[in-house]
Amino acid sequence: MCQSLGYSLSATRVNQVCGSGAIHYLLNTREFARQETLEAIARLHYFRVYPLLALIAALPLIGISVHSWLRGFRRETTIIWASFAVAFICSLILFIYGIDWGRWIYIHIASLSILLLFLDCLITDSHQNQMAETIQPGRTTQIFAVTLLVIYATTWALPNNIDETTNFGYVGRALAAVHKKTHPS
Repeated sequence: MCQSLGYSLSATRVNQVCGSGAIHYLLNTREFARQETLEAIARLHYFRVYPLLALIAALPLIGISVHSWLRGFRRETTIIWASFAVAFICSLILFIYGIDWGRWIYIHIASLSILLLFLDCLITDSHQNQMAETIQPGRTTQIFAVTLLVIYATTWALPNNIDETTNFGYVGRALAAVHKKTHPS
């Protein structure tokens, strides 16, 4: 691909498109990619970081799913989660040869979010929902929910880049920026 565009495949010329990054990475063997992934998993503790962060990313989706399930949309909820499981299993190869696990987890979470939000719209528009009795949460419950939402939205993030495994959310990024400003490299 790069040769057809007239670029050099030399790794020493990093200012060129094919000198570094994903296209250059494709020149390596599967064994090299697998070994590099295993080293990143061990060095950066992927099995401690990513499952926990993926679970945290899925918390709102689990909540929407429970809500859908309790509203009587069990079949639809089951189909969405079964499809998600199949898609995840089929993409495990990405986790074997790629070190950017956060990117793929984000893609799965975003896809699942879209499906569940679509289901939520169907529930809202359904005749079944109109007949259901609505229960308004109390003021304390609302404050608690908003507080959890603010904490959730501002204090963590699923890192795409393996070098950002400790920069969680906006708070983590602000602290990293302050640290970088006070300790320039």
